[in-house]
Amino acid sequence: MHIAEGTGEGLGAITWWGFSPAKDLQKEADRVLEGKATVDGGPSELSILMVGAGDSRHLLSTICQAQRWPKRKLAFYIVENNLEVLARHMLFLILMLESPKRMGLQEKTEMFLELFGNTLIRSSTVSYLSETANFLIRAVTDPEFLRLMLPCFNITALKFKERDQLEAIFKFWKNPDRGVFPIDKFWDARLRRYLGVRYDSRFGAYDWDLMMKLHDRGAKLISNREYTRWREKGIAFEPREGIFEEANKSLASGLLLMHNGERRSARGYWGDIVTGPFVSFGIETEEENLKKTCNGVFVNTAQDISYHSLMALFHELLTGKKYSYLQAKPDSGSITTSNDSSPLSTGDDSVVSLSSSSSTEASFGFCLM
Repeated sequence: MHIAEGTGEGLGAITWWGFSPAKDLQKEADRVLEGKATVDGGPSELSILMVGAGDSRHLLSTICQAQRWPKRKLAFYIVENNLEVLARHMLFLILMLESPKRMGLQEKTEMFLELFGNTLIRSSTVSYLSETANFLIRAVTDPEFLRLMLPCFNITALKFKERDQLEAIFKFWKNPDRGVFPIDKFWDARLRRYLGVRYDSRFGAYDWDLMMKLHDRGAKLISNREYTRWREKGIAFEPREGIFEEANKSLASGLLLMHNGERRSARGYWGDIVTGPFVSFGIETEEENLKKTCNGVFVNTAQDISYHSLMALFHELLTGKKYSYLQAKPDSGSITTSNDSSPLSTGDDSVVSLSSSSSTEASFGFCLM
C-alpha cells in the first residue's frame, strides 16, 4: 500500500516520513531466504539496501521483530538524497537503542512520536534532542569515539564534506535560540501558498482531502480531528497532555530558491503538509482489537495505533517477546515491563549497540545519493 494524497507543492521537497506502512523486511524476504538461515553452521547475513525510505519505519520493524526469525546478521545500507534525513535516521536509531535504565518504554514511545511527526514539541523532548545532537557531533567528527560508542554505525561512505554538513545539522538541532527556526510561521506560509484562494475555507479542504484521498485509499483509521489538527498546526501526536511550544529542529532543512535572479539557500520547513506522518505506524496493526468500530466509527485513531505499534516494537526488542495488548489508553501510564536488563547495552549504558545477548546483530551504513 502506498498513500500520498498530493503532489508537488503539498508533498514538499524533502521526505520526512514514508507514505506506506512499516514492514518487517525479513518477512518480506522470507520466500527467498527459506532454508538459507545458516551458512556453515553459523549465522548468515542479510544485506538490505534502503533507498529513499524517508524514515526509519522499516528499520525499526525489521530490527525489533528480528527474534521471530532464525538468528542472522543484518546489514542495512541506508541511502537518502538529503543529509537531514540521514541525520534523522541516526536520531531514531539511537532513541530506539536507549537503555531501559535511562528511558522507559512509555517515555521512549512518546518521545519518538513527537520527534517523528510534530512541528512543535515539549521542552523535555527538546532537551533530549540537544543531548543527542551533542553525542552525534562527536560521533561524526571523532572516528575512535564512533567506533567505541556506536560500533553498529558506519559512515565511511560519506565524504568529509558531507560529515562536516552533518555536524552543522546537529549543531543547529542544539541551538537554544527559539527564533532561529520559527516553524509555526514556516508552516502557515506553506499552507497559505499551497491552498491559495481556498485558505479561508481550508477546513472544508482538509475534510475533502481526508475523506476522498486518504480514507478512499484505505487509511480510514486517521480521524478527522487529528488530521485537521496536523494540517492546521503540524502537530500529529499528543500522546499525553503537555505544552507543545518548542520547535522541532530535526524537521529543518535547506532549499535552493531564486531571489533577485540568484539561487540562495533558505532554511525552513520544506516537507509534507498534505498526507501526514500517520501512515508509517498508524494505519496497520497486528492487534485486531484496535480496529473495533462503534456505530461505524473506529474506536481508536491513527495516534492510538501509532502509539501501540511503537510500544509493541520497543517491547519486543527489549524482551524478545511479542507484545500483549492491554486495554489502556496511551496516557494511562499502565503499560510497563518487568524486564530490568537490556539486550542493547554492552555493560556501559552510554554505549549504543546491539549486543551478543540479543539474537539481533545489525550494522547500519549511511550514504548520500
